[in-house]
Amino acid sequence: MKAMKISKILVGNISTDTTEEHIRDLFSKTAGAVLSISIPADAKSGKNKGYAFVEMNDLEAEKAVVDLEGMSVQGRALAISLVEKLQKKFKWYKLGMQ
Repeated sequence: MKAMKISKILVGNISTDTTEEHIRDLFSKTAGAVLSISIPADAKSGKNKGYAFVEMNDLEAEKAVVDLEGMSVQGRALAISLVEKLQKKFKWYKLGMQ
């Protein structure tokens, strides 16, 4: 049996009032089962920092990125991308090198 690959999705431009429940509901209805959600909070205000991380299986994560990119949620257009693709695109040790 092949192990399920997990993908992490960066969900940007969320409202500071967005909760884990909002995100889970949106992703579950659109793309599939959510394995985990992490919403970093500001230490002073306690509100979220305007982004979240969602973990899903690989195929459902690809679907979520395509289906949810730019979707308006609480008056804000979501910016969604796979974290793995961002890491491959920007390698710290290659910055400034051609």
